[in-house]
Amino acid sequence: MRARVQPKQADRFADGLKRAIQSNERATKANALSDAQAVTGIEIGAGATVEVRHPLKRQPKGWIITDCTGANNDVRRTTWNDTSISLIHGGAGTVTLNILIY
Repeated sequence: MRARVQPKQADRFADGLKRAIQSNERATKANALSDAQAVTGIEIGAGATVEVRHPLKRQPKGWIITDCTGANNDVRRTTWNDTSISLIHGGAGTVTLNILIY
């Protein structure tokens, strides 16, 4: 008579470690700023539109002005794609921006 084959027992430590790694990966992917890129020294004249190239290699989820000289309340995005973002300044005067694209 042959011995009955027993199913492999779970390795609780390895399974717990695998779940922890997967959880950490999900949390990192959920953080939109985890792969954000700074772009500095963007000058936009009054009523002008500027195309700014970014290194994300994907369409951004958003952007944040991190520093500005001049009145930035009229700076907005017009278009964006996987290589660039277009910003327009509707106010008077020239502004110089630093932005974070994520």
